[in-house]
Amino acid sequence: MVARLALALVLVVFPAFVAGAGQEPSREVQGQVVSAIRSYVAGRLSSPESNVRVTPLDWSAFANQSLEGGRLEVRELVPGAYLGSAVFMVSVMSEGRKVGSVAVPAEVGLLQPVVVAETNLEWHRTVTAADVSIASVYLTKEPGYYADGVSDVVGKRVANLVKRGTPVPVGSLETAPMVKKGEHVTVVVESGGVTIMASGLAQKDGYWGEDVAVSVMDNDKVV
Repeated sequence: MVARLALALVLVVFPAFVAGAGQEPSREVQGQVVSAIRSYVAGRLSSPESNVRVTPLDWSAFANQSLEGGRLEVRELVPGAYLGSAVFMVSVMSEGRKVGSVAVPAEVGLLQPVVVAETNLEWHRTVTAADVSIASVYLTKEPGYYADGVSDVVGKRVANLVKRGTPVPVGSLETAPMVKKGEHVTVVVESGGVTIMASGLAQKDGYWGEDVAVSVMDNDKVV
């Protein structure tokens, strides 16, 4: 399970800033805010800060806001929503008192090593080692959403299309059948030292350990 920190992260001293209507904060202020959000998300995900990418989407909330010098406190507006498109409340604390607060919408990604499709994986295709590779990608889902090991994917069947160059979701994989419906199979019966073999067609997809009805080709009987 991903570790959860109960308290918001109090980080850096924030320079005094007053913005007019429609005016963006200085690059210094933007950098401080981005750094604070990055540190907060990294703490929530127990990940190095260098693996977190924060791209603010809108600075308009800073219009006519006065943020006096103090320490930054960050929380996500919606509990647990800190990856992908998220909104963070950034507050300035001075002597234990909140002296300013703004909402900062941002796109947040986490760098993760995951399994990526090397070709389009069509519906019900059984994945081979040549179909996938490992790559580090900035993702908006928490670790575990995408497959992170080739051995976890090879031999599985995709339940829906996975496009080339995209990560493979764990939820898109299913166990591939050992025998597909309509495939030619050989039925082997052994009794009292006598072995009988016959060819037939599988009547349905068959999985490991499961009984599968077979239509024997010589007499059309189903066994």
